[in-house]
Amino acid sequence: MAPGNAPPSGTGREVTWRLTVPSAWGAGLDPTWLPQRGAGGWRRVFDQEDMSGRLFLDPGVLAMPWKVLASAATQMASCPFFYRVQLRASEESARCCQRADGHLAALARAVPEHVPTRTEPPGGWRVRALADGWPATLAEHPSADLAEGEAAARRCGDDQLACWAEPVGTPSRYASEHRPPPPDVGWQPAQLPQRRLRVFAVEDAARSLLAAAASHHLGPDVVTAEMLATLGARAWVMVRQYRAELAALWTEMERCPAADDHEDAADVSMARLKGLPDGPGPGRWRHVQMIDLAGRGPTAIELSDHDGLAAAAASVAAARAVDNDTLRWAEPVRAGERPFVVTA
Repeated sequence: MAPGNAPPSGTGREVTWRLTVPSAWGAGLDPTWLPQRGAGGWRRVFDQEDMSGRLFLDPGVLAMPWKVLASAATQMASCPFFYRVQLRASEESARCCQRADGHLAALARAVPEHVPTRTEPPGGWRVRALADGWPATLAEHPSADLAEGEAAARRCGDDQLACWAEPVGTPSRYASEHRPPPPDVGWQPAQLPQRRLRVFAVEDAARSLLAAAASHHLGPDVVTAEMLATLGARAWVMVRQYRAELAALWTEMERCPAADDHEDAADVSMARLKGLPDGPGPGRWRHVQMIDLAGRGPTAIELSDHDGLAAAAASVAAARAVDNDTLRWAEPVRAGERPFVVTA
């Protein structure tokens, strides 16, 4: 096993999903750093995260009950979302300053060139969203990671925005297919957007896979205790990388003459941003798969529907874990009708 790779399952079905985290990821963290405002509270958060993260490096963690370990790893994998919200608020605050270029440059320097990767489904993908009740295409990308990362970015801090990624060319009966996309739907990172979107996609894929284990979509025959521990440890690395990036940005902004204004603007942004990672989201979501029905060409069918994006994404992640070639995704049920096919 190469350093940084999540191991395959040793029993049952073969796991086709892989995660790689470069050694530079999280290496720039100064563990003693604290922001000037709310230092005591942040120290408690950092200490709790580090205590939980070190748990996954202890060989004794493998003796924990599998369900307990799956739940603990899922909780750790949920932490990056909250830093993502902090990043959005901080970036928005920095962009309002006359010294914005310097602030954002400090952030960029803290991001390694090589970012985490995961195996992904093939082909081009597009970003879709419900705008004014109608589905609209917001962007197209040559890969699933960029599309899924952009959808995650746009949803960040807005639990009412139904935004998702699907394969380019997905058959559709939507009446709004040719409507122009609405402007300014959700958030798009301004600094190093290509790297950022890929990271968001990896974070969400890892969290959804762990959630699939914690919610009984997958069992230890597919995701072993060793894999749970590895994914939990990798999630801790991603958390530490966020802390390194925020330390670079916040230290730069704390030296700015407009530091108090930055803090106030960030507080306003944080109060405005709402929502938990991938849920519960507006309404029901479904797990969709592309199949060829009786030789009539590709058709997108509904496999199952769920209470919110988180549960639908876990269902998709469970299937991708053992079959990463079949095209499948999560989308809101309100996006339009899909045939439901039951096979013998």
